[in-house]
Amino acid sequence: MHRLIVHCFVSIVVFYFLVPAANAGPQPAEEWGAPAVTVSHEGTQWIIAGQKNKVILNDSNLSMTIEAGPVTWTMAPSSKDDMLVDSAGERFYVRLADAGKVAITPYKTGFKSGVKVRLEQFRHKGLLSAGNELDLASCSPWRWRAPPRSW
Repeated sequence: MHRLIVHCFVSIVVFYFLVPAANAGPQPAEEWGAPAVTVSHEGTQWIIAGQKNKVILNDSNLSMTIEAGPVTWTMAPSSKDDMLVDSAGERFYVRLADAGKVAITPYKTGFKSGVKVRLEQFRHKGLLSAGNELDLASCSPWRWRAPPRSW
């Protein structure tokens, strides 16, 4: 009888402490070590903003600007010879921004946050190039930091 009471008591205690934690919902990413990064879309610009750095992607020409503290880097927009394609025995260059279908979406894995760019339906000599998709990602990676030592 004593064991039954002990088992019941332990079950009640475990249930009392675990159920509220399970119902609390997901913790904010920053609380478990993920980077504090926001992804937003304003007009033709996708903005990936971290605590120290910011990346701005122009969705019309795929140019990119990186702001890292006092330094700013501006990457060139898409050009006519962005990618060399070998299709149906023919080699030709395509401009990435000329893809017939461009999809830019927020990208979050739990250790990286940013945007995913999917480019499809490239054309050559007026013909649609089927099956040639390209996926790109611009992310802010998570960096593991050792916990402080307490001696």
